[in-house]
Amino acid sequence: MSDSDFKLTDTQRDHLTAALDRIIPASDRHGLPGAGELGIADFVEELLRANPAQQLGLLPALATFSELIDRCGGVDPAFEQIQEKEPGFVPTLVFHAYSGYYQHPKVMEALGIEPRPPHPQGYEMEPFDPSILDKVRSRGTIYREV
Repeated sequence: MSDSDFKLTDTQRDHLTAALDRIIPASDRHGLPGAGELGIADFVEELLRANPAQQLGLLPALATFSELIDRCGGVDPAFEQIQEKEPGFVPTLVFHAYSGYYQHPKVMEALGIEPRPPHPQGYEMEPFDPSILDKVRSRGTIYREV
């Protein structure tokens, strides 16, 4: 199978979607779906397709996670147990969840950001106001000179 043929199984996709919704749940306040519901599993799958080295680290952990979901009866207990068996899985998945979620046009629009790549146009930023550091500076030195 070539990298371009890579595809998650239905079970892997379902479990990944459930995990993504636990990492970034839906927000009624902002009217945003959770990461899984938003389709960030597609982002993760595309990342894995484009980066075979990521497949080596993430796919066995995802398989273990799926087994734990089936054995433990849910995503939350599986998250608790995966930390012992695959300690890099959760931080890696959190990183990819946030990366995909905050690049999604729907999320960017909800945050008031134009849904486009930041470059080459960049984004408007207010000029830096150094007075915002006055409170910190007024505390004085809080470290020991060495």
